[in-house]
Order: sequence, then C-alpha cells, then structure tokens
Amino acid sequence: SGITSVLLEYKRSAASTWTVGCSKASAAYECSLDTATLADGTYDFRATAYDAAGNSTVSTVASRSVSNPLTALSIDAGNQNGTPAAGDTIVLTYSRSVDLSTISAGWTNPALPQSVSMVFKDAAVGASTTKDRIEFSNAALGVVTFNEDYVTANTTTVPFTGTMTATTNGSGQTQITIVFTAAVMPVGVQADPNGKGDLVWTPSSSVKAPNGTAGSSVTVTESGANDKDL
Repeated sequence: SGITSVLLEYKRSAASTWTVGCSKASAAYECSLDTATLADGTYDFRATAYDAAGNSTVSTVASRSVSNPLTALSIDAGNQNGTPAAGDTIVLTYSRSVDLSTISAGWTNPALPQSVSMVFKDAAVGASTTKDRIEFSNAALGVVTFNEDYVTANTTTVPFTGTMTATTNGSGQTQITIVFTAAVMPVGVQADPNGKGDLVWTPSSSVKAPNGTAGSSVTVTESGANDKDL
C-alpha cells in the first residue's frame, strides 16, 4: 500500500539517540527544522515512511553541518530611572556563543569582570547615527543608541566606566552584562528629559563565534513596553 505518514528524526553524529523533528501525514511529506535551536556541529538526519498496515522503511542517513549565524538577539537596560548612574546595567545578548577574546583581547574567563570604557556622544557628533549614543572605547560591542537626549549639544566625548561579565544560557546564547561603576553622572550628561523609549544596539561585526563565524552588524531594538533607558 502507499505511504500514509513520514517521520523525520535527527541527532548529533556522535550521539546514539534520535530526536523527532516532525511527523507528516499528508503529501508532500515535507517539514522544516529551525537550526538556530541547534548547537553547531555535524548532524545525522533520517526519514521513516509508514503505510496503512504499519509497515515502515527507513531512509539512508544523511549528514549535514550546522553553523548558525552570530547576530544580536536582544538588548535590555536595568535600574531604569532616566539618569545614568552607578549600578545601572545594560545586557547585550548574542544569538549564539561568542569568542570573548574578539570582544576584549585576552578575555577567556567569562566570569572574570573586565573593565569597559564607554563614551557618551551627542547626536550631532559623528555621522553613524542621528541619536545620542554610547560607544565602547576598549570593547568590540558596537554602539548603543538612545531615544532620549542625554548628552549636552555637540559634546564629543563624555567618558564613563563600567565592568562587563559574560554568561551562556541554556540555549547557548552569550549574554554580556555591563554594570556602570561611575558614582555620579559626568559633566555633559543630563537626566532624561523626554520620557520613555527603547535602546537600539548595533553590534560590531568584528566579534566572532568560537568556530570563527563572523558576527553581523544588524541592529536589534529593546523589546517590551517603552521605559526609561537608564
């Protein structure tokens, strides 16, 4: 009799247990698998076809390499009261694990806090963005822009300091947590006069995954309801 359903399974090539990807009960028996949910590596795939009598036939195993892109996944600010101050945080999350040494030379221990220097710049300074922003002086973290007017007009450089640590969550995504260490606002930075908005992160394309995959500079916007940035 004819085929009535097809089961697609996959596993890491070195593993012995198969995982169900999907099951289809109608032609053309096609299904998709989001490889962003998989860690990089080589995977085996197989399909099992069933007929109405319960007979089954297993396909030849096909092996494929998974190498996911490295992109900005999310940005979030903590301690949001509209004034940059000590203890405020910015959390930058990448879509996958990151080679930390491409963010800061010599950074190999994710739990070891790294000193990070930031520069607040007015929207009128530089052509990369039309908004006030944070640029990172000694870390390849790209640019974070505000929807508020934090910096005095035409101010070129307002130094700010912090520390950064890295963690990897259960999905294999690297999170960089930046904690401001400045005790008071530096001259040239003002309290937020414009209410609520979303941060926008433009990551640096020089950051790489452990296997050498280059990062993307595509921006990501803070999600959720608008709030005060810092």
